[in-house]
Amino acid sequence: MDQRVPVCSIEDIAYSWGNGFADSKKFALLHAFFSGELKVIDPLVDVSILDTPKEEEEFVRRNSTYGHHYLSSGEQVLMNSRHHAAISEYLQYGRPITVDNAHLSGAMSHLCIRKYDFREWLEKTSQPLPEFWFSAEERGIIALPKDSRQADVSAHSIGDTERASLQKQIAALALVIAEKSTKYKNGDKPNANQIAEAVSSTLDAMPDVNKRGVSSASLRASISAGIELLQGKRGTTE
Repeated sequence: MDQRVPVCSIEDIAYSWGNGFADSKKFALLHAFFSGELKVIDPLVDVSILDTPKEEEEFVRRNSTYGHHYLSSGEQVLMNSRHHAAISEYLQYGRPITVDNAHLSGAMSHLCIRKYDFREWLEKTSQPLPEFWFSAEERGIIALPKDSRQADVSAHSIGDTERASLQKQIAALALVIAEKSTKYKNGDKPNANQIAEAVSSTLDAMPDVNKRGVSSASLRASISAGIELLQGKRGTTE
């Protein structure tokens, strides 16, 4: 796995981290998610940037498979109802009961974890940083910086200002694409899912292209972060 990728699916993390024990890592990640210890993002919800209850209601109306559900921690989340049922039953009974096992697999490949959230959870639970996602320099750093949610501690990372600028540029391009076709629009915001899938399809047709860092999950995360920066909802050092 490319250590510079800022977000990965639970499935990718479990298999890369598991080293032959992917099932145990899958359980650990999902248990941490439902117990409120590890932040997990649903890309479709995340890129929609739902700021008000009305926007959430409209989202649920447009996406009938989604709803508000409670985690075992008591936290209420907006997520795919079948994914919620599959994970909840897997944690309780070892497998989904009321929904098909395919929904558990779907949840694993759809739900994502940001690198800094994964690192924060590992360090809080005194687990070593795995080399599949963390460089030697990162694994040599013990203390998690206070501003880790704003900065990547990798020695090979770009600075906060440059990252924010690039994210805003990506979001601006997404806004232009959304204005050109309603297919790439979700209300008054870019449809990051559709844009990311279109980019992936284009790159897949170009076998000699270096696709590191431009997975669908990474693109969705960058568009979402850039939109928030353009709207002034995230701090920036600019």
